[in-house]
Amino acid sequence: MDKVCGLDVHKDSVFACILDETGGKIREERFGTLTPRTGRSSRHFSEIWSR
Repeated sequence: MDKVCGLDVHKDSVFACILDETGGKIREERFGTLTPRTGRSSRHFSEIWSR
């Protein structure tokens, strides 16, 4: 199964959307950009991507 991810990067947040091979939305998330939040966000996003 192929997946794609789109990122919309802003000063205070990053929006991420993962789509499947048909273009169906698997997950959409908003993450903070401050250092403590980026570590949690990257681990969380890696878990979603690996499913």
